[in-house]
Amino acid sequence: MSVSMTGLLFLPPEGTQFRPGSRARQGSEIALYTLVGDEGYTAALAAEFYQWGTAKQWHGEGTLAGDATGGETVTQFWIPSHLALQSVLWLERTKGVTVLLSDSQRELLYLGTASSDAWRLLNVPKVAQEMDISLPAWYSEQLFRSQLAQNIGLLRSYIDAALLYHSERSEANRQGIVRVLTDIVFELEFHAAVWRESEPTPSLVGPLGVSVARGRRRDRRG
Repeated sequence: MSVSMTGLLFLPPEGTQFRPGSRARQGSEIALYTLVGDEGYTAALAAEFYQWGTAKQWHGEGTLAGDATGGETVTQFWIPSHLALQSVLWLERTKGVTVLLSDSQRELLYLGTASSDAWRLLNVPKVAQEMDISLPAWYSEQLFRSQLAQNIGLLRSYIDAALLYHSERSEANRQGIVRVLTDIVFELEFHAAVWRESEPTPSLVGPLGVSVARGRRRDRRG
């Protein structure tokens, strides 16, 4: 298993094959066993874990889609950071099972979840209208998360502002989040502009298959 800000990437041993039936359910069993090991894994917990994940809208991505006839090779699959973090908390706090992740691995999931939350807020119309700067139209969430991973200080500033707002939902604290998001976008927009000038066809943008446009400042509205 590989842990990053993107989430948990599961790499089953070579030769692992599906049984007939739901690929997502079997992937869920593999994920659970990897997370809790021999001591924590039970068939009953696996059934609950699958039901819990399904309720959270995790149905399996890529090779976990659909049903298997039996004998197909199980290749890598992943659980996104926000759901991975929720899984850890559910297993430990609700089910009382120890998850075999280090503090640093848990931190990566936490940071990844925060970066997704920041991206979501950037796309809330009210928040976007309050900011005087925007990212280029081609800028994807994947690239946003990748760049924040290289600017952890900015991400931690967002986390601090978000925690302050959740502890006291005042307008001042909400504005604090907007200011931090503006700082983040300003920094990332600058690097995006430099990047576009030095790389006419950047590899991270090509696969998106969309037109490229420079980000621009918006006129501040009163």
